[in-house]
Amino acid sequence: MRRDVVALTDSSLQAGFDIPNPNTPLAFLPPRDASAHEFLRNFWVAIAAVWTWDLVCSLSEEYRLLTGFRVSITQIFYILARLCAAACVYMAVIFAVAHVDNCNALFIATNVLLSSAPLFSSFLMFLRVRAVYLDHPRLVSSFFLFWLLCSASLFGSTIPAFHAMHIGPTRSCVIDRVDSVAGVGVILNALSDTVFFLAISYRLLHMHQYGDTWKMRLRSFFGGNEPHLSGVRRRGLTHALLRAGQQYYLLTVWMSVATAVVPFLTHIPLDYRVMFGPPYVALQNIMMCRVYRQLKLGLIVDYDLDRLDLDPGPGSSSSRAAPLSSPPAGDGQDARQRIETTGDMESGCRNRAQISDATSETALERP
Repeated sequence: MRRDVVALTDSSLQAGFDIPNPNTPLAFLPPRDASAHEFLRNFWVAIAAVWTWDLVCSLSEEYRLLTGFRVSITQIFYILARLCAAACVYMAVIFAVAHVDNCNALFIATNVLLSSAPLFSSFLMFLRVRAVYLDHPRLVSSFFLFWLLCSASLFGSTIPAFHAMHIGPTRSCVIDRVDSVAGVGVILNALSDTVFFLAISYRLLHMHQYGDTWKMRLRSFFGGNEPHLSGVRRRGLTHALLRAGQQYYLLTVWMSVATAVVPFLTHIPLDYRVMFGPPYVALQNIMMCRVYRQLKLGLIVDYDLDRLDLDPGPGSSSSRAAPLSSPPAGDGQDARQRIETTGDMESGCRNRAQISDATSETALERP
């Protein structure tokens, strides 16, 4: 519909009819579409500002993360997630406000980044699942194949679902086609986050500190048992992983739903049907990377991760454990590679005397 209106306006212009403000791109759009396009531009600029502010506020943590640890597969995916999210958000703003020669090529590149950024962010979630289920290799392989399927569907449904064009004779860009299939990939990506979140929560809630019945575990999941946990348990790595997963999932699931639903609403302007793409990428990246940095740098817990007492148990003496081995000179924070626990793993992982530091080092970084 929009393509026909723009073409009709061009013909009218060539025939000599007067058009108010002929140098203004919005003059070549119907009032309803012009209003939606103006809202889209302002919305995407605001999202870019939010993402930039988050980056500026986290520069010190980013610097510590990149300089204080060895280069690993986890860090590589973290960097790729940040770069793709930044490029996606800023290219969306360029598409909305700048004058370009090839609108469709620019939007295709934006869609590639729109598909890549969630892929890398969700892979960080998969690595956390892998750390928790390290003693179940077949289950880990199933999780990986599921992540791969969801990532492929995101690429396959997003990139060909959109088409862009110039607005009349101007060099400004506008979306002129949105296929409903665009929401399928986002739905599957949100499904993968849901599966990973539930899998991690299920395993962690089987730890001894959350009780031996499902009623107590569910109360712990929703915070009902928080006052009954000892100070060490509330600040432990297990509890940090559980709450970090809730922070990420509960703050991004609503954006996933909105991004997946609006492409199916064919009665609203096209600009409204695409406007949640960059915000979805930005919010998912901000939350996942924030949780990753906090776990990696030990910001969620307030004690030395090298000497951790997750669940000493009633009446027991101090069961603090040192790292399995002393790090070689120069390794710095690589001493936090593994944490040996005693009571915290009694219920779910009795045969496993160690829990990999889910903040990344060994379990998360093994290729």
